[in-house]
Amino acid sequence: MRPERLVSQEIHHQQNPKSDSNQRPIYSDAPRNLTPNQQRVLIAEGGRVHEELSNIPITFLATDMEAFSYATALNTTFARAAIQTGNVSPQPLGEPGRDGVMIEVPDKNAPSSSAQKLQQLLLVANIQAPFVTSLPQFGTTPTILFVGPRPLQR
Repeated sequence: MRPERLVSQEIHHQQNPKSDSNQRPIYSDAPRNLTPNQQRVLIAEGGRVHEELSNIPITFLATDMEAFSYATALNTTFARAAIQTGNVSPQPLGEPGRDGVMIEVPDKNAPSSSAQKLQQLLLVANIQAPFVTSLPQFGTTPTILFVGPRPLQR
């Protein structure tokens, strides 16, 4: 093939948004669930701190069934560790740009001890969960575990 033809095809791919070479997945291929090892860690380590973590609601992005599935898996795993969470419930995103697993607290600069314990427990299982300011509808709850949408691949 002549070089000018290659350049022409390259320009065509750049200008055509439907071209396969321009498209890449919106999400990474990383699984969005609890692995068996994460479940074992959360059950074993959660059992040691279950009294300090009980009554933490688990919520998920209301429009995202993948987030619901992940939140349900966390709820089931915590139940095995005797961490009482109540029901898994939907909630809106609140702010654009939030994604992944988050711990909602009234003041992210001064999280409660239960929120800190929850963050440590999740970190031991290799689940990153930053503190974010809580939504108004849960204003009286000191700690909420929120499963938001899967992070976008940047």
